[in-house]
Amino acid sequence: MTPLRRILGMAGAYRGAFSGAALFYVLYTVVSLVSLGMIIPVLDVILVPEGAQEVRHFPAGWGDMNAQDWVAHYVAQAVSRYGSLGTLWRVSVAAFGLFILKNAFRYIALWHMATLRTGITATLRQALHQKVMRLSPATMQESRKGDILARSSTDVTEIEWAILTGLELLVREPLVILGSLIVLVVMSAKLTLLLVVVGPLAAWLLNRVSKHLKRKSSTAQDRLGQVLSALEESISGLRILQAFQAEAYQQNRFEQVNQGAFSATRDVHRRRDLASPLSELIGVFALLLILFYGGREVLLGHGLTGATLVAYLLFFYQLIPAFKSVSMALYNLQKGNAAAERLFEVLDLPETLRDPEVTEAWTCPANGPETIEFRNLHFTYPGASRPALQNFNLTIQRGQTVALVGPSGGGKS
Repeated sequence: MTPLRRILGMAGAYRGAFSGAALFYVLYTVVSLVSLGMIIPVLDVILVPEGAQEVRHFPAGWGDMNAQDWVAHYVAQAVSRYGSLGTLWRVSVAAFGLFILKNAFRYIALWHMATLRTGITATLRQALHQKVMRLSPATMQESRKGDILARSSTDVTEIEWAILTGLELLVREPLVILGSLIVLVVMSAKLTLLLVVVGPLAAWLLNRVSKHLKRKSSTAQDRLGQVLSALEESISGLRILQAFQAEAYQQNRFEQVNQGAFSATRDVHRRRDLASPLSELIGVFALLLILFYGGREVLLGHGLTGATLVAYLLFFYQLIPAFKSVSMALYNLQKGNAAAERLFEVLDLPETLRDPEVTEAWTCPANGPETIEFRNLHFTYPGASRPALQNFNLTIQRGQTVALVGPSGGGKS
């Protein structure tokens, strides 16, 4: 199972928030399309000189009616009743109301997504802390504290802003894209065919950059973990470093690690920043292509009106930021997927410690044993080449206090 699917599996407790966000994103998309869909009949009717408007009547059969005829009919009636200026004022107020409704739906959807985003990241932090509490000291000895801290802070934050923000965009923007494409096909199938030609090229270019970004992101996260590990070692061993006048050595070591993180994260940012201008360039190219061929159809009188072309361009222009958001979401998903892989490396570590089924507290009674004795004790850390303890013997008399002193990893615990 991929890291992304495992993270989505944690969203079960927040199913209500996800459903609410999806519902209001659908409403947001519908209102957006309706507000833009009013442009064609409004331009066709209002821009005609006053007194020259013809009120359209509905066809006898319901199957012959469409949304444009319905809107054009009532707008033409309004022009004949209120005049062009009065109708323009009323249409503007109605459009403003639709935009208020559109942004209200968007905010409510984001309100639900906030619960989903922060809830899943809180679940990840809780699972990571619970995992650390169940790892053996030997496993923790093999892992650097700074690296684990980086995974619980930097990587979890990366997951929140990359994967979950990407999912948010992949829920909202495809609805906008799908709805707009349906409207574009209905308005002019010929012009929409140009999008079908440009689309695969754009997808191929973005996919290549996206795959390369994932590899760069994983390297950058590893380097940031090394920086935190080096910083943690400097802070915890500051007394020893100062006592042996090893500050310059540790500073040079940290500088090398920090420089590696700088180069890796710089490459990630440069690669990610390529996504937006690349997708915009493809979108502008398609827009100019549509403008040329659409203008040609209008000038030659091939059934496309100027108002329809303007509305078509507005619908298509709405697609450009949507495609840019999707491309950025795909990049963020790749970057967040690399962070999720690092996080699950810790969550998937084997748990060698097991709690006993029954635990009973024990205190030494007054007439208890006089001594505690260890005989020929052996212990080797997993993966170590030599034992930490070998033929260890110790006898402690009642009332004695014994201190075990030795280096880290010497078997004191």
